Amino acid sequence: PFHSDVTAWKDLFDPDQVLKALSNLGFGSPTAIQALALPPAIRDHMDIVGAAEPGSGKTLSFGIPKIHHILEWKKGTTSRQSVSTLQKQSKELDQRDIWWQYCCFSSGFTM
Repeated sequence: PFHSDVTAWKDLFDPDQVLKALSNLGFGSPTAIQALALPPAIRDHMDIVGAAEPGSGKTLSFGIPKIHHILEWKKGTTSRQSVSTLQKQSKELDQRDIWWQYCCFSSGFTM
């Protein structure tokens, strides 16, 4: 399989499993909205709101922090309440999550 260099993602606090999936899927560098949204969402546990054009990377901007929190919860470093708040999302994001999960798991991403 094709692997992209994901060095540009490393300063955004992405979990190793996500970096592997991004590499396998060919996402070599983050988009502008991803670069701006991921550090505060992952490192600072802040809520993020993003407005950008279709195809700009918004879904990954919301999906990657969700995966990070789930991984932290599985390690026992995040409360169950934090994970349950991640489940409250719009119907559009639910539909996009199905695509995101398919891409992650078909690329070898494991939790």
